[in-house]
Order: sequence, then structure tokens, then C-alpha cells
Amino acid sequence: QVFARKGHFEHCGRGLALEGSYLTIPSFASCGLSRSPNMTLRLPLSLFLAVSFLANWRVSATLKRPCTPLITEDCQPRFVKCNTTHGAAPVLDPSTDYNCKFPGAKAKIGAEVVVQVFPPNLVHGTYECLEVLMGVGENWGEDSDGDNYDCMGACGPGCSSGTPGTCVNWSLNCLRHDVCSYYYNAAGGLFDPNCGVAFGVATPNYLIPCLLDSSCEAESINFI
Repeated sequence: QVFARKGHFEHCGRGLALEGSYLTIPSFASCGLSRSPNMTLRLPLSLFLAVSFLANWRVSATLKRPCTPLITEDCQPRFVKCNTTHGAAPVLDPSTDYNCKFPGAKAKIGAEVVVQVFPPNLVHGTYECLEVLMGVGENWGEDSDGDNYDCMGACGPGCSSGTPGTCVNWSLNCLRHDVCSYYYNAAGGLFDPNCGVAFGVATPNYLIPCLLDSSCEAESINFI
């Protein structure tokens, strides 16, 4: 696994030397890649990050963003009825709080998850549950209103806070709200009839001061 934020790099829990635009890995033995404790490798930084990123990226490497009732171009019909997705990916159900400060609830970029959205259908008085298999951190582009949905799971719009030198929290709660908001073209935060509950659950993760508290720093690769 590779971690990258604010110029800091680690590899399999061991030190990774950064020399200009190259990375020197002092030993593969700690990662189980070599029986020799003295073997070293020098790679261009860009190549190292690209290979590591693709190793963690599964679903989104082959799929386009999902279609919705309002998004019908450059997309695929990936939203399906709940509990119809088969496989080993964990399911984020609508009623659970996946606060990134809880043990085991960190967002891991590239990990496959099934996200369920379960808003009230105000017209018929019933509930419709939809789900999508996706990779945390997928880029879904702009919705029908031009709002950005890249870096799915990053708290806030798009991939960054918009302020240079600041950081961004990542959360499964934020991912669930991102998916809900994307599908239903949500607006109004807490007052949105479809995604207001998901907005309220995600807000505490968004408000964590990430420069002082790294609880919601994404695992795996973070390019923010």
C-alpha cells in the first residue's frame, strides 16, 4: 500500500526515500516481494504512483459513470434494485453511521463497495431502494446542474476544498451522500427530501478539522 499526502510517502510501513523526481525503495523484503533484504529499486515518482493507483482501482477502471433519470449521456446503467448485486463487496446501507472516526470505517480509495440509497418516495408514500457497485474515489464528472462529482467519497464538492494548502476529509458517510445527491440531483442540504438524512449524517465528518485531526484521512492512495 502507498500513502501520499503533503509530500509524505510510506511503502508497506517502511521508509521510502524521495530523491528529486525518483523514489528509492531500500528493501522489498518487508513487503513480501523479495527474499533478499538488500535489494533496492529506483523508480520515477510518476510511474510509482500510477502503478500503485491502478493496483487499487478495480471497478472504475472499466466502467463509465452511472446513468440517472437526468444523466443519460456518457454513462452506463449501473444503479440497480437493492440486494441484487452479487459478490464480496461490502454494502453501505442507508441506516448505518459510517463515521470515519469509528474503527474500521475509514474510506479506502479504490476499494469496491455497494452503496445503497433509500430515500422516501413522497409521491407514492413508499420507499425505493437503489444500489450501485463502485470504487471509492471514482470520478463521475458533472451532474445535470453542473455540480462536480469527482473523487466520490471526499467530503465536499469535487476533489478539493478549493483553498490551497488545506486538506479534505474522506468518509463512507460522505460517499453515501455523494451517491444519493448525484442520483437525485439533491439541493438544499438537510432540507432535501431525498438526501437530507444522508447529508446530516455526513456533516460531522465534513466538519472535522483535517489539518489537526487525521481521523478522516483516506487509506491507500490520496492525491489531494
